[in-house]
Amino acid sequence: MYKKSKIANSNLVLLVFIVFLVTLINSPALAQKNPTSTFIKKVTIKKDTVKNIVLDWGVLVSGKVTDSQKNPVENVVITAIGKDFLMQNTTATDNKGNYKLSVPKGTYTFTFTPPSNQSRTTYKSIEKETINNDKTLNVSLPDGVFLSGNLIDYQNQPVTDSMIYAKRLSDDLLFICFPNPATGQFMEALLTGEYDITAVRTSCVYNPYVPFRKHTNINVGKKNIQNDTQLDDIKMPQGVVLQGTVKDKNNQTIVAIITILNLKDLKDKSPWVGAQTASNSVLEPVYKAALQKKTKYALQISPIHGVGSPNSTVNPRATFEIIKKVKMKKKDRTFNITVEDGEILSGTIKDKNGKIVKNAAVIITNMRKAKDLFKSIKVMIVTASDKNGKYSYPLVKGKYSIIAYPPQLDKSAIETNQYGSDLNPEGRGIQDYLMRFLREIRANAIAGYTRK
Repeated sequence: MYKKSKIANSNLVLLVFIVFLVTLINSPALAQKNPTSTFIKKVTIKKDTVKNIVLDWGVLVSGKVTDSQKNPVENVVITAIGKDFLMQNTTATDNKGNYKLSVPKGTYTFTFTPPSNQSRTTYKSIEKETINNDKTLNVSLPDGVFLSGNLIDYQNQPVTDSMIYAKRLSDDLLFICFPNPATGQFMEALLTGEYDITAVRTSCVYNPYVPFRKHTNINVGKKNIQNDTQLDDIKMPQGVVLQGTVKDKNNQTIVAIITILNLKDLKDKSPWVGAQTASNSVLEPVYKAALQKKTKYALQISPIHGVGSPNSTVNPRATFEIIKKVKMKKKDRTFNITVEDGEILSGTIKDKNGKIVKNAAVIITNMRKAKDLFKSIKVMIVTASDKNGKYSYPLVKGKYSIIAYPPQLDKSAIETNQYGSDLNPEGRGIQDYLMRFLREIRANAIAGYTRK
């Protein structure tokens, strides 16, 4: 389950790995003088560039999270969001409901998102909390009402690779339900209100054993949910297939994540993507996605570095590409993609004592505005520092901002080879996890908890 307070009207509508943060930052144990997130506003890339990062010290926010019966709640995700929604610091409660979080001094919205476990305990946010010194913040989560139902495809089979979005119309609060993969049944606790409900496909990127199916998104419509509500069966319609290869300028097939955006949703600032897939199949070197007929899409292609397959190669300089319009008609379509090489941004991450920081997440956002429909779009890339504190990523020429987040995992997901920072098996496991939930990274929804 992943909930958001108000969806921000921000420039950021495309990003690749934001769920990576939640995965990396999942331990509640923090020391009072731990490093915290650090924001570098402008880095100009004209050629290979070295940018070393020193993480600031933070102040400590700690407390206990309980349910309406005063019982501690484990694995509640706590996120502190500053005035720039990218400045998010995240942790989770332990088995006693306790948490600790190091943040820069400032004013934050704190959100508390319990795990999806068919409990009535549901989301809560605390807004405009000023943190200048160490502070205790205890929270009691409210009870909600259940939304439940069954999700099936056009062949009346349970859907194994989709999820349900329920967006409350009064404040754009977003709830996400995950159907049971065996039965298609779903159940989620919501706050009361009127919701717009949509079922969307998720990704099976690194799981070639899940058969590809052609069902695609469906909007269920508006439902006024004041009490426990059982929906009629939601049937996802048959789509048309977009597929093709992703190659570098040397005509070599590479691994890449492809985010596919419905242009109508993009204009309407809807919080979901058309599809998420990758060109990393061990069966065939193509990406493949089921989309709606007679619909226009935009694509973002983000190469993955250090991850290969029997049918692909690794180009350490292959960089992101935006394709502004791909039109789907009534039939399946093949659309092959070529990406360009970029310049390498690299550096070392340390704390203020000069100690290297491994496994720190590094978010790189381009500041260059594109044209047409994409005039307000910024592309986000996430990488991480390796066991030596080194990070690197290829970028097209331009201006970027960087935010570095300290880790809370002891085990590194990144390792160094001759090309720079690559995902090791632990990192690929994390990536596999995040690929299943990349539906959540669309458009203004990624602001995740920030206000309009």
